[in-house]
Amino acid sequence: MAAVCVDLSAALASTFSHDAGIRQSAELHLDQLKQTNFPSYLASVTNELGNEERADDVRQAAGLQLKNAVDSKDAARRPELTAKWLATEAALKAHIRDVLLRCLHSPKSDVRKTVALVIAKIASIDVQAKDWLSLIPSLLNNMGAQPPASVGTRTATLLTLGYICEEVDESLLSPEHVNMVLTAVVAGMGAGEADESRLAAIKALTNAIHLAKNNFEVDNERSYLMQVVCQGTQAANQPIRVASFQCLQQIADNYYPKLQAYMTELYGLTTKAIKEDDDEVATQAIEFWSTVAEYELDLLDDGKDSECKNFIVSAADYLLPIVLECLTKQDEDALDDEGTWNRSMAAGFCLKLLARICRDRLVPQVLPFITMHISAADWHQREGATFAFGSIMEGPSVQALDQIVRQGLPFLLTALKDPHRVVRETTAWALGQVFEHVHGMEPDGGAPIIGKDMLPGLLTVLVESLKDEPRVAYYVCDAVRLLALGYHKGDGGGVVESKRSSGGGALVVVLVPSVILTSQHAAYFRRAELPGTAVDAYSSDSPLTEQAWNTAVRAASAAGGSGGTSSSVLVATAASFLNLLLPREGGRPPVARLRQLDLLVLDEAHHCHDDHPFAQVMAFYEPTAAAATAPRPRVLAVTASPASEVEQATLVLRMEQLLGRLGAALHCIEAEHPEVAAVVSEPRLLERRVRVRAVDRGLMVALQLRLPRLARAVLALAVPFRD
Repeated sequence: MAAVCVDLSAALASTFSHDAGIRQSAELHLDQLKQTNFPSYLASVTNELGNEERADDVRQAAGLQLKNAVDSKDAARRPELTAKWLATEAALKAHIRDVLLRCLHSPKSDVRKTVALVIAKIASIDVQAKDWLSLIPSLLNNMGAQPPASVGTRTATLLTLGYICEEVDESLLSPEHVNMVLTAVVAGMGAGEADESRLAAIKALTNAIHLAKNNFEVDNERSYLMQVVCQGTQAANQPIRVASFQCLQQIADNYYPKLQAYMTELYGLTTKAIKEDDDEVATQAIEFWSTVAEYELDLLDDGKDSECKNFIVSAADYLLPIVLECLTKQDEDALDDEGTWNRSMAAGFCLKLLARICRDRLVPQVLPFITMHISAADWHQREGATFAFGSIMEGPSVQALDQIVRQGLPFLLTALKDPHRVVRETTAWALGQVFEHVHGMEPDGGAPIIGKDMLPGLLTVLVESLKDEPRVAYYVCDAVRLLALGYHKGDGGGVVESKRSSGGGALVVVLVPSVILTSQHAAYFRRAELPGTAVDAYSSDSPLTEQAWNTAVRAASAAGGSGGTSSSVLVATAASFLNLLLPREGGRPPVARLRQLDLLVLDEAHHCHDDHPFAQVMAFYEPTAAAATAPRPRVLAVTASPASEVEQATLVLRMEQLLGRLGAALHCIEAEHPEVAAVVSEPRLLERRVRVRAVDRGLMVALQLRLPRLARAVLALAVPFRD
C-alpha cells in the first residue's frame, strides 16, 4: 500500500509538469487507478489531499482529481459520475467529507481554495440526494467558533459558502439554511474582519444574493443587507470596494423594484467613486447604472411601463456630465488590448443606454460637450466628443438629431484624416451610427440627410479611408454598408437588420451540438486573426454565464476607438445558450435576447427539429410577420452532410419548424459553386511518398474528419472586412 501511495504522489505531482509527455503519462496512470478500483482511488487521493506533509502541488492535484471524480466538463458524463458517487459506500463518503472539512483549517492557502471548490461540487450532488445534512451547520460553526477560527479558515469557509450558493440548485436550500448562510456571510463582512475574509464574504454574498428573496421582502432585513454592502464600497481595501459595487449590480438586477428607498445614497456612492476612485472601482460604479438602465429598457421593450421606476430619467441630469467626462479618460496602454474593460469604455456603454431611455431630452445636454471637445488639441477629448456624437444616434428622434447631424457630418469626414488612429476609428464608427439610425429615416417630405449632391464626395472620402489601418477600415466598411442600406429603408425591400447591427461590431453566437466542437470552432475563428475580434468558447467547464454574456454584449455595444473590442464571437452548446434565453425566477426577464445578436450560427442545423436544443433556441426567434416590430439577427444555419444522406424532401419536412421561423427555403449548394468556393478554404491535394508514423496517421485522420470551412464562411458573412 505504501508503494502505491508513493506512486500516486509522484503521478499527482506530474500532472502539473510543463512536459506534455510526462503530464499525459501521469494522467493516464491516474485514470487507470480510477478505473481499476474507484473506491480505493477516492480514498487514496483524499488521503493525499489531507496529508499536511505532502507538497502543495501534490495536495492541489489530489483535490482536482477528487473534483473530477464527481464532476465533468462534459455534461453527458455527469449523470454517470453522480451515480458513482451516490453508490459509494457511506463510510468512505463520510471519511472524504471529514477530510475536506478539516482541510479548510489547513495553513496552506492554495489547498484551502481547492478544497472549497471540491466541497461545493460534492454538495451539489449530496444536497439533491438529501445527504450531508451536517455540511451547512459545520461551515457555520467555523464562522461562529469561540475563540474565533483563523483568518485563513474563515476566508476558506466563506469561499465555500459562496461556491455552494453558485453550484447548488436554489430550490434545494431551505429558507432556514439560506438565512443561516446569509447571516454568516454578512458577519464576515464586518469592519472588524481581516480584509481577506471581508473580500471572500462580499463575493459570497454576490453569489448568494439571488437566494435572498424572502429577506428582501422584509424592510429591516433588506435595509441591513444594503447597509453592509454600501459600507463595503467605502472600505480602505480596493478589491473590497470593487466587489461591493459588483454586488450592488446583482442587487439591482435581482431586486430592482426594491431600490427606491436607497437610490439617493446609491447615487452619492457611485458618483463619488466614478469621479474620485481608481479606474477599476469607477468602472464597476458606472456598471451599476448600466445594470439599472438595461433593466428599465427591458421593461419598456416588453410594454411594462407601469413597472418602470424611471431611475435613469430622474438621475440623468446629474449623471450625464460625470459619464461624459469619463469618455476622455482613455487608457492608452489598453487601446489595442481586446480584453480590456475600463472606465471610459463602461461610460461609453452607459451613455448609449441613457440615450435610448432619455431620447430627445438628452441631445441638448450632450451637444455642449461635443462642441467643446470635437476640435480640441488633446486626442482624448476629440475621441471622447466623437464617441458621444455617435452614441446619441440611437434613441432620440430624427427630428431632434437633424441639425446636429447636418452640422456634424463635415467635422466627421475631416476627422477621418485625424493624426491619431483611435480618433479615425471612432469617427468611422460614428458615421456608421449616423447612417444606421438617421440616414433614410427622414420624415416624408423632409430634405435627405445624405443628398445626392453629397454622395460623390462622401464616397471618395470613405473609399480613401479603406486604405487605413485594419481597425479603421473595418468601421469604414460597415459605414459603407449602412449608407447603402439607408437608401432602402421604408421601401418594403425586406432588409432585416438586428437591433444593434452596427453598435460597434458583430456580436456572433455560434451554436454547436456537442461540447467538443466548442473548442474546435473557437480555434478556427482565432486562426482567422480578425482585427478587434474576441473569441470565447463556452462549455460545462466554462459555462456561458450571465456575467460572460453581459461582458460580451457591452464590449460589442461600446466598440469604436477606445470603446473596446469591436466584435465578439461566442461559441457554445445550444443547451447552455438556451438557459440564458429562458425567463428567470420571480418573473424577471431573461439574461439574453436574440435581438441583441447580429448573427446566429447553427452548426449541424439538421438537428433543429422536435425538442432538440437548437429548435428550443429558435422558438425565441420572432416569426417573419413580427419582424417590423421585433428586430431579429441574421441566421446562418449550415450542415455539412444530411442532404447527401436523405432525400431532400424528407430533410425539408424534418426542418420545417426552423424554415418556418426563418421564412426561408432550403438550398443545397455544391462546394464547387463559385459563390461557395469564394469563401470556403479548400486544401490542395498533393501526393508525397513518406514513411507514415503512428502520429502522422492520427493527424491525417483528424484532418479528414474536420476541415476549417465553417469559420471562414461565417466570418465572411458576419464581418464586412477582409484583410
